[in-house]
Amino acid sequence: MIRESSEVEAISFDRAGTTDLFRFAFLLALALTSPLVFSQPVTGSFVNAALFLSAAFFGMRKESYLLATVPSLVAISTGQLPIVFASMVPFIMAGNLLLVFLADLGFRRNWSFPAVAALSAIAKSALLLAVGLSFSVTLFRGLPIAAKVPTMFGWLQLATALAGAVVAYPILRLAKGVFRED
Repeated sequence: MIRESSEVEAISFDRAGTTDLFRFAFLLALALTSPLVFSQPVTGSFVNAALFLSAAFFGMRKESYLLATVPSLVAISTGQLPIVFASMVPFIMAGNLLLVFLADLGFRRNWSFPAVAALSAIAKSALLLAVGLSFSVTLFRGLPIAAKVPTMFGWLQLATALAGAVVAYPILRLAKGVFRED
C-alpha cells in the first residue's frame, strides 16, 4: 500500500555542518600533503597552520585529534622524519595536541592572537625539546643523529609553529570573530 503525503520531503544541508566538512577536508588535505614536501620548514609551517586553524574552527574535537596525529605518521612513513626518530612520534603528536589545546583555550577565552600563538608555539617546542634532549642522552646516545636533536626539536619547532600562526592569521581574520582584536 502506498501512503500519500501532502508534505514534500527535500534534502537539506546543514550549513554549519557543510562548512565544517569543507574546513576539515581542506585542513586534512593540507596535513596529509605537507609532509610530502620533504622540507621541514615548509612542512612544519603548514602543519602548524592547520593546527591553529583546527583549534579555531573545531576546538578539541575529534577533527583536531586527527589533524594533530596524521602528519607525524605521514612524515615517518615517507622518510621525511628519519626512522631513528620513530620513538619521538608519540611526543610530536602530543606536542601538536598541546598546541591545539592551548590555542583553543586562548580562542575561547578571547585572548589576542599574538598571545595565543606565542603561548602555543613556546609550549609545543618546549615539550619537544625536553623530550628530544632526554632522548639524545639516552636513546640516541652515541649516534650522530643526537647532534641534530636541538635543531629538529628545538628552535625549528618554535620557528615553524610561529610561521604556522602567521599563515593561519589572515585566514582566521577572514573567518571573523575567531579571536579578539588588540
